[in-house]
Amino acid sequence: KDIGKTGHRNVSFSRELYIERNDFSLKPQKGYYRLSLNQVVRLRYASYFLRCDEVVMNENGQIEELRCSYLKEVDHRVRGTIHWLDAKTAKKAEFRLYDRLFVKAFPEENTDNFRENLNPNSLKIIHGYVEQALVNDPPGSNYQFERNGYFFSDPIDHSQENLVFNRTITLKETWLKTKTENKTENKKTKKQRKRKQKQTHLAASSPSEEREKRRKNDPKLAAIFANLTNELQVIPSDADLVMLDFETALFAEQTIRAGANSKLAIKWTTNEVRSARKQEPLRFSPEQLAQLLKELENQRITAAAAKTVFEEMIKTGKDPAFLIKKLNLQVSKNDNVLEKILNDIFTNHHAEIARFCKGEKKLLGFLIGRTMRAVAGKIPAKEVRKALLIKLNNQ
Repeated sequence: KDIGKTGHRNVSFSRELYIERNDFSLKPQKGYYRLSLNQVVRLRYASYFLRCDEVVMNENGQIEELRCSYLKEVDHRVRGTIHWLDAKTAKKAEFRLYDRLFVKAFPEENTDNFRENLNPNSLKIIHGYVEQALVNDPPGSNYQFERNGYFFSDPIDHSQENLVFNRTITLKETWLKTKTENKTENKKTKKQRKRKQKQTHLAASSPSEEREKRRKNDPKLAAIFANLTNELQVIPSDADLVMLDFETALFAEQTIRAGANSKLAIKWTTNEVRSARKQEPLRFSPEQLAQLLKELENQRITAAAAKTVFEEMIKTGKDPAFLIKKLNLQVSKNDNVLEKILNDIFTNHHAEIARFCKGEKKLLGFLIGRTMRAVAGKIPAKEVRKALLIKLNNQ
């Protein structure tokens, strides 16, 4: 049973248990108090101690099984405590481990492309087990998985048959620090490191300063900046954003001249267009991008649909109007379409609707996710949310 918290729940216990792999070590270092051969640990929330008597290895030399004895009492101090799951009742689950999106705190520093500092390990998907009690909780429920972090069940992909948990916050794992890392640094060394970091930070130019230097050193960039700010009436701070290189700045200017909203043109040129150019030569023109952005600005397509069309423009070079029609991505203006979709959602998820109306407000994310999936980008998210809330309030 849970201890020290309001309420309690029963937890299954049997002769076969699952434990975390890093809760056992064949060659424990000094200060390791978790399970190892002939070492005793306490089982969290249970009135038992556990001693490992034998290690079973597979053909590849990997640990496959630990054969242990449980002890009701011991005659010495036990410093290690591990958590566990009952193997008979534990349920398989998928865990999506989200980490920092960038490898640097300031991803734009000293680079023309912040994407170079994207963290390739910002998402890891692993599989494991959870206790049976989590199966009946609704999507969007929050948990702390001990020593692993804070998680919530995915509002769209999670179900009783397919358990999916997303990590939102990590926890520090103190044991994984080495003995050297655990030592307190000398005060003089700390001061020297901080002074060096401060000097490095002061010496480094900001992204805006770097772009200003380029304009001063490149007459072509300076001319485009003047055209944007004077002739096309673009705010200087916005015009500065495309001063990354001549090709990017020129493409942005031509897109704005073709009638695109300046903020949208700058945003798409510095991100999507620049990224696409690095992969291969562009097959579409600034005029075609302007057409796409006009469709987006006038709400004839959604933002998600615009990204889909843009990806097809990269591959084929076709006009956005042709692709929007071909892919059937026009925003639906027929209220009956959304009403029909909502009716289907309410029919297929009547149990979740009833629980929401009884006070389980966290189910809203699940219902919005299901509805957005059904509309397939043809209706703006704001309209979908508004219509869904009205229909829920009328229940």
